[in-house]
Amino acid sequence: MTRTYLSVLASSALLALGLPAQANDPIPNLEGVWVKTAGQILYRSGEVNTFPHSYDIAQIEITGQDGAVFQAVQSTVAREGHEAGRQGTQPITQGGQPMIGVVGWDGTSVVLSDVGDTTVHHCTLTGENTLHCLVWEAGDHALAGRVTLVRE
Repeated sequence: MTRTYLSVLASSALLALGLPAQANDPIPNLEGVWVKTAGQILYRSGEVNTFPHSYDIAQIEITGQDGAVFQAVQSTVAREGHEAGRQGTQPITQGGQPMIGVVGWDGTSVVLSDVGDTTVHHCTLTGENTLHCLVWEAGDHALAGRVTLVRE
């Protein structure tokens, strides 16, 4: 009996180790307008912008979600004398920066990537309407920062 029990236990352990991780939680619906309410970004130029102080508009609108993946548009309009967000060498304007994203297996990790640029947002969904994000971009227009996004 003990031998059979150990055999079943060993087989179950091997099966469990060989299976890919699956989330038990449902995928959250992220559609809507997410406003950057707090945080700061350090640009390669050395300027530090803060949210919402440096911007008239700073938001990401998630426009379409299909399961875990989604499309979005980032809009930023910097106030006079502040660094504008950029797509390559061009400033991002209202409705200007397309993005794509995915919700992680855990249902709380969210990654957004600029289309046509190298900026990445790695976020954690901390409530139904709050995302805390680390943001970075490499290259000639490097930046690093963190922001809080709140759904309107």
